[in-house]
Amino acid sequence: MASCATVAAGLLCLLAADLTRSRGMGPFAVVGVLCALLAMLTLLPALLVLLVLLGRRAFRPLVPA
Repeated sequence: MASCATVAAGLLCLLAADLTRSRGMGPFAVVGVLCALLAMLTLLPALLVLLVLLGRRAFRPLVPA
């Protein structure tokens, strides 16, 4: 989470850029990083729980050795 905050803060620094394209990209990139953080905190744990509940059936047709 700390790395996400660091990346978001760095991207918000683009608001001080002289080029308008760089300035406009910053907030949109921050939204993307925060969406990735939200997915990491909510979706990934749920998928891991489902994977544990499914057990070996999740690896069909190949069963890892």
